[in-house]
Amino acid sequence: MILAKLKVALTAGVIALGGAGLTVGGWAYTTAQVPGAPGGPPVLERPGATVTVIKPTDAPPKNPTVEPRKITLTQVRRSQANLKQLILAMHNHHDAWSKLPTDIVATDKAKTPLLSWRVAILPYIGQEKLYAEFKLDQPWDSEHNLKLLSKMPDCLRVGFEAKDSTHTYYQVVHAPGAALFPIGSDGGAGRGGLGGGGFGAGGLGGEGGLGGPPPGAGLPMVILQPAVPMIVTPTFAGITDGMSNTVGVVECGPQVPWTKPADIVIADLSKPLPQLAWPFEDAILIGFMDGHVEAFNRKLTDPHLRAMITAAGGEVLDDKLTKGSRLRLPAATVEDKAMLEKARVDLATTAKAVQAAMNENLRLLQEIANDDLYDIEETTRELKENIERLKAKNKELAAPKK
Repeated sequence: MILAKLKVALTAGVIALGGAGLTVGGWAYTTAQVPGAPGGPPVLERPGATVTVIKPTDAPPKNPTVEPRKITLTQVRRSQANLKQLILAMHNHHDAWSKLPTDIVATDKAKTPLLSWRVAILPYIGQEKLYAEFKLDQPWDSEHNLKLLSKMPDCLRVGFEAKDSTHTYYQVVHAPGAALFPIGSDGGAGRGGLGGGGFGAGGLGGEGGLGGPPPGAGLPMVILQPAVPMIVTPTFAGITDGMSNTVGVVECGPQVPWTKPADIVIADLSKPLPQLAWPFEDAILIGFMDGHVEAFNRKLTDPHLRAMITAAGGEVLDDKLTKGSRLRLPAATVEDKAMLEKARVDLATTAKAVQAAMNENLRLLQEIANDDLYDIEETTRELKENIERLKAKNKELAAPKK
């Protein structure tokens, strides 16, 4: 799964006003000041910053590490489906606004975070009506928005929560160097601007903006306003380690209110990770930026996880060690066993179809072969390559599973 991470140098873009943009390694700088832009950059709470007043409904749940909970095959499938849907929503958001979703922030001087990126992606998970109910210029715990907390989408539930639960385990990693971490001129979280770009990219005329061209109609634009710090908005182009190697969304606690702009905060990825509250004692579920989801066991080491979190760290991962960390579970429950039996039937049916297709392919190759020496040699070469691939796969399948 994990390919060797290759370090790619950032390349400076071209500065041009009036529709052009300033980009560095695929990260778009903008100081557009547009109220209520969904997906705006988050501001992590720090000394001196405005602190949100926590309502009684935001009482933290019990630490999941205190309540051991083992995962099942059925649960793995549910978690994978949730993570895939959230990553797909990020892709669709990027297609619409040329930027990845981030928290919605206020227009005040402190650029106070108001609503989570989970609210910003609602239109992309089939929740357009719920999205329209939010007042994007108010915080998540305002009198109006707090009423919507009970409408948490099902894809934000792991599955074991109470029916009236309003807290989610699905979070992104807010750490310098992570894929979804906007960077400001102070080296911390972005503190200026509400949009991720210019026309059609979350800035003027962009998402939640003041009208103008439709999404994607133009390139990110730089509005030169020295009084407001510049923002680096995350885009796919900034993920130079490779989309399949970079963490997008994780299933990790402690739980947070789903509308609150709160996620996993890690100050420094050069240091060992803090203790993370995974909801299952024997599994780690991670959605990668390319949309695939991996279930790991606890053999996944700290350095490997940190390397996966960075978007442009240039680390080289030990593929064998990472592969050995993949989760393998027996079918323990009735649901698991039913799913396993269905998978066996599908495998047998598919194997027969493959055999029939191979026989037909060989028959056609022999019929097509004529006196053209080049065609015959080329076909023979391709068949030999296929044989070597099959031998390699057979060797892998025959190896004892760890």
